[in-house]
Amino acid sequence: MTADDLAAAERRQGVRVESGDALVVRGGWVAADDPFGPLPTTSLSAVEWMAEREVCLYAGDIGDKLPEPSAAAPVLHNTALAQLGMPLIDCVNAAELAQVCAEIERCSFLFALGTIPVRGATGLPVNPLAIF
Repeated sequence: MTADDLAAAERRQGVRVESGDALVVRGGWVAADDPFGPLPTTSLSAVEWMAEREVCLYAGDIGDKLPEPSAAAPVLHNTALAQLGMPLIDCVNAAELAQVCAEIERCSFLFALGTIPVRGATGLPVNPLAIF
């Protein structure tokens, strides 16, 4: 996924990502289907695009490649999360959300997120809600 992909999706859906928005991306890849198959990844240009738009949270099915000994550091986790402080929701299955958006012809909604308080944790289960 690149900045051009995000800009094209924005045009297709007739929305504009603005400061403080949560960005939910459905690329169509489901981690549980084939966790060892080819993995779509997020490029640095996509993270830069999110930073320019001041996205407050990224939730999507397109993430980082699994770490390899000689590979560059994962872009989404090392740049968006660690350097920008952007919370990430990994391996999102947004198929049902995409279906509802298509049915009601609307791709913007209130994004609400609940979690349990765990002191010192680096990752938590969440319960995201899309409220139309």
